[in-house]
Amino acid sequence: DTLTALGATTIVEVGPGHQLTAAARENTGQGVFLVPALRRERAEERAALTALAELHTHGVPVDWAALFPDTTVVPLPTYAFQHKRFWLRPQPSEGNLAGAGLDPAGHPLLGAAVRLADDGLVFTGTVSTTTHPWLADHTVSGSVLLPGTALLDLAAHVARHLGLASVAELTLAAPLTLTGEAAVTIQLEVSAPDDTTGRRTLVVLSRPDTGTPWTRHATGVLETDPGTPARLDAWPPLGATPLAVDHLYPELAEAGFGYGPAFQGLRRAWRHGEDLLAEVSLPEGTGEEPSGFTVHPALLDAALHTLGLRPGQATGPGSSGLPFSWQDVRLGALGRTGLRVRLAPVADGWSLTTTDERGEPVLSVGTVVFRPVSLGIAHRNSLFRLGWVPGPRTPRQAAVLGCLPHGDGGLPCFPDLDALAAAGSMPEVVLVSAGTEALRERLAAVLQLVQQWLSDTRFAGSRLVFVTSGAVSAGAPASDVAGAAVWGLLRSAEAEYPGRFGLLDVDGGSAVPTGGLPESAVRDGVVLVPRLARVTAPAGNPPRLAGTVLVTGASGRLGAEITRRLVHTHGVRRLVLISRSGADDLAAELTDAEVVSVRGDAADRDTLVRVLAGIPAEAPLTAVVHTAGVLDDGVVKALTPERLDTVLRPKFDAVTHLDELTRDHGLAAFVVFSSAAGTLGSAGQAGYAAANAALDAVVTRRHTLGLPATALAWGPWAGEHGMTAGLGEADRARLARNGVLPLPVEDGLALFDAALGLTTDPVLLPVRLSESAPDVLPPLADVLRSRTTRTAATESPDALRATVFRLGPAEGEQALLAMVRAHVAVVLGHDHTEEVDPDRGFLDTGLDSLTAIELRNRLITATGLALPPTLLFQYATPSELAAHLRAELVTEDPGVAPSSVLGELDRIERALPEMTGGAREEAIDRLRRMLAALSAGPAGDSVLAGLDDATNDEIFDFIDTEFGAS
Repeated sequence: DTLTALGATTIVEVGPGHQLTAAARENTGQGVFLVPALRRERAEERAALTALAELHTHGVPVDWAALFPDTTVVPLPTYAFQHKRFWLRPQPSEGNLAGAGLDPAGHPLLGAAVRLADDGLVFTGTVSTTTHPWLADHTVSGSVLLPGTALLDLAAHVARHLGLASVAELTLAAPLTLTGEAAVTIQLEVSAPDDTTGRRTLVVLSRPDTGTPWTRHATGVLETDPGTPARLDAWPPLGATPLAVDHLYPELAEAGFGYGPAFQGLRRAWRHGEDLLAEVSLPEGTGEEPSGFTVHPALLDAALHTLGLRPGQATGPGSSGLPFSWQDVRLGALGRTGLRVRLAPVADGWSLTTTDERGEPVLSVGTVVFRPVSLGIAHRNSLFRLGWVPGPRTPRQAAVLGCLPHGDGGLPCFPDLDALAAAGSMPEVVLVSAGTEALRERLAAVLQLVQQWLSDTRFAGSRLVFVTSGAVSAGAPASDVAGAAVWGLLRSAEAEYPGRFGLLDVDGGSAVPTGGLPESAVRDGVVLVPRLARVTAPAGNPPRLAGTVLVTGASGRLGAEITRRLVHTHGVRRLVLISRSGADDLAAELTDAEVVSVRGDAADRDTLVRVLAGIPAEAPLTAVVHTAGVLDDGVVKALTPERLDTVLRPKFDAVTHLDELTRDHGLAAFVVFSSAAGTLGSAGQAGYAAANAALDAVVTRRHTLGLPATALAWGPWAGEHGMTAGLGEADRARLARNGVLPLPVEDGLALFDAALGLTTDPVLLPVRLSESAPDVLPPLADVLRSRTTRTAATESPDALRATVFRLGPAEGEQALLAMVRAHVAVVLGHDHTEEVDPDRGFLDTGLDSLTAIELRNRLITATGLALPPTLLFQYATPSELAAHLRAELVTEDPGVAPSSVLGELDRIERALPEMTGGAREEAIDRLRRMLAALSAGPAGDSVLAGLDDATNDEIFDFIDTEFGAS
């Protein structure tokens, strides 16, 4: 069947013994594929068929009639196949290099070499994951990165090519990243030998295509010293302690270091004093051979992985990231597939000694120094923009609360919540206008409705969808700043109460869809959903910030870091710092610049007018960097208009004033610090999310006027930096489950640098994402591969109920207790369920209002029960809660749960309008009979059972008797 779908044409069957027939031999040169006689019931033969199908996708013609004589050919379905290439593309041929004045390079990553007139050399080649697939197994933060060991091997190869014995030094300057299957051109420029020492300098460069400038990746010195590499004596040394290695690669993956099969070469390891010892080998089946390499990069990289086995080491192979500098590299034997390794601590890093299995020296390094992951990687993998992509139309039973600005689309309308509740059956979706008032009034009204909706259990099964127009930039810049603030608030409300709220932004010409998506926009009749996309365009040159730079919030830790960055990296020499507490200490620290500290509130317009008026004409204002902000976190039920105002002032008010007062200053940069909470939502931060979403909209509006404007919607920073410095472990664990990790300070500063040079997008999201998050937020779906796994119960609610009933009272309660403890462990960020004491009060374990909401939501999903908000106060320990859940789940009849029946009726109701013809008539007949049986009760059951065998006349007599003649 597989071959049929592929349109196979020719196959020659090989008989028993796999001897080629004369006909087969005649056709082997025609691209005909030969297979042994196959029987489909054998697993190994099914595997052979699968391989045959894969071969056909690469142009091998196959005819399968002899194998399946009774099979009928059917037409293909009308969808495109997804092709995956299993064959290596041919490497570029060296051709006649001598005729072109070139020499063979003699290395798998290099194509040719040319000797220059001054006795220097240039080596050149192309690198990609297509020509060198094993490179795709080396990723850092999601990017394929040419390993530093490959750069060292290139330097070692050049040294051998020139008859030199060592690499005195190799220092890495920037990462060499590979994108998709695109090829990157690399060059190694080698100087002529020094007249005195004979040393040569080396530079490694690359560029993705001829239209981009070259990037310098490494510089080095090649040595004439014929010293030999160090040796290893007894193996392993007496007293060496074995170390477990099975856990290493999963832990490295969690830290962002993705090593695929080709790089998972660490086999055994020991500790001997402060030294680390290991045995590494090139994994079999990776399709990679060591030929041509001094030491295969994957093999040498695996040797460095041993450093990840040190106690407390969790950030990568080295103490602070990846190899940065190699010193005193001595070269020995070539082409080895396995190594013995010793890593010993030295002053600045580690010494490395490697031999083969017989003890013959292969390569030694006097010192290898590690540094944090390159700033370029942070830019490529942690900077995003929000885009909008087509989404599904999922019609739902809907109603309208109040009225909608662009019409109600014929849906039933209700003046208020009481009228809606009195109507009886609740719709799945309730649409409501987000209003047209000013920002604060609109937020207050929306907040009041949100709180009413949550407090009334009659609406527990429905989603309240707020409808806006122009609140988001989906196809056009956002024009409704107040509507944008509503989106921020509701995004966080939905994060706290999944499935209870939704957002819909419409244009004037489209009908309002009745789908229940959490977030969507309609443009020209097309439903769009938000998705993050990586900013792949290279950062431009940051603007030259001459004159005066105004910084707000500089007294905070993050504001102080940015201010130092402006001085030390961007060369700013005059600053005005505004903060409510003053920044006198920071001003005194920055002796390289003239710094004026002003104590004041950036949200106060008069203060800003006075500060701007004091900037001298000879050093005019050239940039604004707004980092100020205030938190007033709390669950959405606890918010008030006053608490909203607290966070709106330093965000919305301050940026509005800064925008208006600086429009005629000819600024080179206008950068404001926002939060990803406004874009992604953040449980417990609805007010903060609303303020930042409003800020983003103000910046977008400024950008549409052609003025410099960039809002950086930061994810959480590591340590005590940023507005998320006060997050507890449970909060950070929740963010990690959603795919968001703390951003290291150095990476954050690098992203700030990169964003200064990007002018195409008004809102950028510098966010560090996790590739292994179990509960990825929908906007992150296109940039993260969700590995959805559940650490707690995996059964459906109905299956859980049946299981608990079957186990009996004691064992059923224990099963529920285990489930409750597992969920508590997840929301509190514990690694093990055993850390949750079954008899300790929830409030005593660190559960706060936010984690209590999350725990309740998880239990609702797991059990299917309508659990009250006061659940954890009524049943204060896991044991008490488990007993309560069993009492709610288990009834006298463990059969189909009522919730399941109602769910099936919902599904049937949605499917009925699409039925036609005889199927529709049969469905109507069956529904009438079921309704009659349900209405009649037990007595009716017997009557209906008798009707099954009745004649037509008897049925008509029954109808006339019960309902009267027509």
